[in-house]
Amino acid sequence: MDFSQVLTTTGTMIQETSFAEWMGVSTSIVYLLLATYEKRSCWYFAFTSSILYVYLSFAGQLYVDSVLNIFYALMAVYGWFLWNQQKSGTGNEIQLFTLKWHAQWIAVALISGLITGWVLKKYTDQAYPFIDSIAFYLSILATWMTTKKVLENWIYFVLIDATMIFIYFNRGYFLTSFLFLAYTLLALRAFFTWRKVYLQQQT
Repeated sequence: MDFSQVLTTTGTMIQETSFAEWMGVSTSIVYLLLATYEKRSCWYFAFTSSILYVYLSFAGQLYVDSVLNIFYALMAVYGWFLWNQQKSGTGNEIQLFTLKWHAQWIAVALISGLITGWVLKKYTDQAYPFIDSIAFYLSILATWMTTKKVLENWIYFVLIDATMIFIYFNRGYFLTSFLFLAYTLLALRAFFTWRKVYLQQQT
């Protein structure tokens, strides 16, 4: 494929991208950038993008992701109130969880994902039922950790977002697949930004 074909393909992908997807991508990126710097306003954009992706995921036969985005929207509200603690000077600093804690909950997510994936494969036309189901439970775990300002949440999101690049690309959401590529890189950056703050807290 030469450069002109790449431009043509890219132009076609952009034209086929719906307004809802453009808005979902834009608000998602703003959310992650603001979350990187611990800005409470990030949760406004998290809520908006989540509502948009409830619709987009359902339309793309990614039913697990549709439910996940309902959870994201609820967590955005929860995060907005929780992060207010820091603003009012009552703590909520960046923290670490033990390896044992992570191992236990990752095991729960894997088992739950395999069970859910089997049910979806048998009774629905869900795309990528096992991969998406495991990502669903890990995303719930990581999102909850974000509201609690647990540093390792970004490691989870690096792995989850890298997986979602493939899933959304193959469902025809090309712009969203690029969003998850950006998410992967931004989550990696956010990890090092939060780690720097965490180390400063320890001095």
